[in-house]
Amino acid sequence: MIDVTNAVAAMLANNQGPHRTDPEQRIAPDYGVSATLHQNELRLTITLRTGSHYCCLQPGCHLPLARNRRWTRLRTQLEKHGISPPARLQAQLTWVIEDGALTFDFSKPHATQHGYYEFTPVGGGRSESSEELHEGRPETDG
Repeated sequence: MIDVTNAVAAMLANNQGPHRTDPEQRIAPDYGVSATLHQNELRLTITLRTGSHYCCLQPGCHLPLARNRRWTRLRTQLEKHGISPPARLQAQLTWVIEDGALTFDFSKPHATQHGYYEFTPVGGGRSESSEELHEGRPETDG
C-alpha cells in the first residue's frame, strides 16, 4: 500500500473557489485528504472541514473523477510524486462533511457580486458517504 495523499492534495489544490470575505479573490478550499493506492485501487477520504468554506457539498464538483480529464490530472500528479499508476484505476471515495463547514447558501445571493452567494455553516453534525468510481467506464465518462 502506497500513501498518495500528497498527490491527491496537489490535484485538489488546483480547485479555486471564492474567498469567504472577498468574492473577487479565488483560493483553494481547505480539504482534509487521506489517500492510499493498493494495486489498482485508490482509497480516498476527503473532508470538508469545520470553519472552512466550499462552494457546495457535492463530491462530483470537488473531485469529478467521472470525467476522464480528472483521471488524467490524478495520473499526472501521481507521476509527479514518483508513483507509476496501473493501467486502469478504481477509487473508493469516502466524503466527510464536518459540522460547521461553510458552503454557498443558494437561497441568498451575494449583495454585490453577481453569481455568488452568502456562505452558511452546515449543521446537523458530521456526515459521511461513500461511492465507488471506475476509470474509463462509459456510463461514468461525463
